[in-house]
Amino acid sequence: MKAIFDQLKREASALISTIGLKTGSKKVIGLDIGHKTFRAIRSDEGARQSDIKNILVKDIPCLKDLNRDFQVQPDEKIVINFHGDNVAIRRASVPLMPYNEIATALKWQLKDNVQFDINKAMIKFDILGEKEAQAGIKKLDVIAIIYKEEDIEKKVDELKKLGLNIQAVFLSEFALNEYVRHLNMVSSHDKVAIVDIGNARTNIAIIENKKLCFSRDIAMGGDDITEAMTGVVVSDKGKMELSREDAEKIKCEQGIPEDMKILSLMRPVLERLTSQILSSLEYCESQFSCTILRKIILAGSGSKLKGFKEYVLKETGIETLSILPEAACATGLSLISDSSLNIIPERFATEKKAAFKKISARMIFILAVSLYLISYGLLSAKAVSLKNNIEVVKSQWNNIKDMKPVKKRVVEITNAVSKISQHGLCCGSIMKELSSITPAYVILNTLAIGKDAPNIRISGIISKGDKLTEFMKEIEGSPLFENVKLKFSNQRASEVSSKDILNFEIVFDVTK
Repeated sequence: MKAIFDQLKREASALISTIGLKTGSKKVIGLDIGHKTFRAIRSDEGARQSDIKNILVKDIPCLKDLNRDFQVQPDEKIVINFHGDNVAIRRASVPLMPYNEIATALKWQLKDNVQFDINKAMIKFDILGEKEAQAGIKKLDVIAIIYKEEDIEKKVDELKKLGLNIQAVFLSEFALNEYVRHLNMVSSHDKVAIVDIGNARTNIAIIENKKLCFSRDIAMGGDDITEAMTGVVVSDKGKMELSREDAEKIKCEQGIPEDMKILSLMRPVLERLTSQILSSLEYCESQFSCTILRKIILAGSGSKLKGFKEYVLKETGIETLSILPEAACATGLSLISDSSLNIIPERFATEKKAAFKKISARMIFILAVSLYLISYGLLSAKAVSLKNNIEVVKSQWNNIKDMKPVKKRVVEITNAVSKISQHGLCCGSIMKELSSITPAYVILNTLAIGKDAPNIRISGIISKGDKLTEFMKEIEGSPLFENVKLKFSNQRASEVSSKDILNFEIVFDVTK
């Protein structure tokens, strides 16, 4: 009974939380899941950046212990980021139309701009504003997220199994924008690019009017710099072989080194990275009539490379306004409030709506079970036994009633077979032969056997109309039948498939 009362206590707590009667501010956890590590940040819902409570940083395998290590409460809302191959951000312009028709229009317009089947994908979008196109036609400027829901569903399922209350999923670009917006790092009229350099990828997100208006992924990150530094380095002190661990240590401690030998190893990757950043900004300028961008904000673990800020300015002339802390993405996730770009699958989004009914039903069920166990425990076995006996008796009575029409039908069939057999026709042999020569694509509806010629008439349907002649040849070839003739046939559309079916009636005689 103690287990039942403990469960009732937990259900009551969850019910109070669900209907909003719990005192105190609601907590939100921003969970930034990266390539090697994750960061969790707790804040009050609707908080300012200064209201962040605490932070946890650990390697990905430790994610399974997040509830314990971060003391996650059942009522705490968790917001996660997502990135993968089957997700893309695209900017597009569509004619003015009702809001509920925009997603369909975007699917048609962007079908050739993504690497996966857009017809099997979901779309969320944000309207950036109106613009005037050619001939004075007004269009909506839209930023769209195209994604495969099953990939996100799989990820959320994994986290749900760990007991995490995942309520929202956002792309990292929008979380970083939220962080920058809350800190008022950029005025509403300025345009800036956030360059997020991770371990395995770099994202360039352009922000205008405090909204994300362009995004591009580059398959290059901090790990590529480390990889480029590994190998044999020849210096005045002789040959020196750098392992991956040595290269990572030098990169973290020295950043972009003064040693020209080591710098020569890093330079190709750095040049490709800065070149990609510059070309992305120029592409946005040319394609979307952007103002010339020469200011960026760096983010991600790769942005902490010492001297990188100065290297970018020297090589490209692009000024770095700020380098965001590595917890910026998790912080932005905990602060974000725009639900229109929440890409959590619908079945998870509706869980909260149904929570009150589910919890209430469980409480009623547990209370009912408790009362039943206390009040009627001794009588339950007898009640079940009596119920089973009643069911057995009912079943036997039904069987007895069902036997009468069955017996009557058997007598009718026996008499009919006897009559036909008196005329020299063996019904058993006829039916056995027909069963053996009738193929799977033929369904017989009627079989009539008589003493007058033609002795046998069959009718039915055939799913392969061109096989009717073949079926008649099968009958003709039987030693038991002769004089096979097609009485009629007509074609009609199938209700369950795209193929037409054929109705037919065939008559023939029993071989004398």
